[in-house]
Amino acid sequence: VPLAGTISGVNLERSDVSEPLDDQLEKELREAVQAVWLRRKDHVMSRVDVIATVVDSLLDGSATDDGLAAARVEAHNLAGALGSFGFGRGTEIAERIEMLISDREPAIKSAGLIRELVADLRDELSS
Repeated sequence: VPLAGTISGVNLERSDVSEPLDDQLEKELREAVQAVWLRRKDHVMSRVDVIATVVDSLLDGSATDDGLAAARVEAHNLAGALGSFGFGRGTEIAERIEMLISDREPAIKSAGLIRELVADLRDELSS
């Protein structure tokens, strides 16, 4: 898992004070982020599964407004959370998915693209 640029307000690339983080603190932060990611990964992936299920329903014509709303919420939550674990690209993908499923008709027209984005998101989170 890549390290996020900031964790709890601590900038890992440069400190807000004049001295950089010492190697031990940076190592501990990386380990802490990794431990949280390992505990939350299954939950995060279940959010991706919700989106994937809704995309399948878009493709087979059975999508509901409630399903689209649920997928939109999951994409929004992923976009907000993934950066905390260092998945900047995952955040970008989730934001794009959220945008594409914001309205029913454009979502139906973009279902193939959304399916590709979901696959990209899975790949990103598995790296």
